Amino acid sequence: MTDTEITVVIDHLWLLSLNSVVDAQVESKEPPVPPSQHTLNCDGGRYAYLKAGAGPALVIVHGVGGHKEDWVGVMMALADKRTVFAVDMLGFGASSRDFADLSIHAQARAIKALLEKQNVPRADVIGNSVGGWVAATFAATYPSMVGKLVVVDPAGFAKMFEGEPPVNLFPDDVGQMKKLLSFV
Repeated sequence: MTDTEITVVIDHLWLLSLNSVVDAQVESKEPPVPPSQHTLNCDGGRYAYLKAGAGPALVIVHGVGGHKEDWVGVMMALADKRTVFAVDMLGFGASSRDFADLSIHAQARAIKALLEKQNVPRADVIGNSVGGWVAATFAATYPSMVGKLVVVDPAGFAKMFEGEPPVNLFPDDVGQMKKLLSFV
């Protein structure tokens, strides 16, 4: 796939996600309870997140310059069908800013810690911008904990493929395609 084709696929996924949100708003019978604020101790600092709803788990990761509150509207729309977590990445929003490690892998470990604290063995994950990079890294590092992965305009995504990646999203042969499909 070319970069243009990938962008078109990502844009279509984003539009499908927005349509799902709109459909969820129309189908809702009563307004959901607003998200509740939570924190957990992660690598010696505070990891902040919002939680709303009940049902299969969904984790939303913001992009650079964002924070968990950016996703409250989406959380409210999905709360009647999903347990939705919106996180403040390490170093952002209400999460501690003085973490020793703010790397993408540290961000992925923080999502793992959140899901373990909430006793959630598997969740769908959506990430926007750098949050897409974090979400993809989480999925590649902890594939058994991810149901579906949606990345929207992922920043830094190519950086994941420096060195030996766990899976090639641009397969060159049948073996690589089979490995990719085993992650889906």
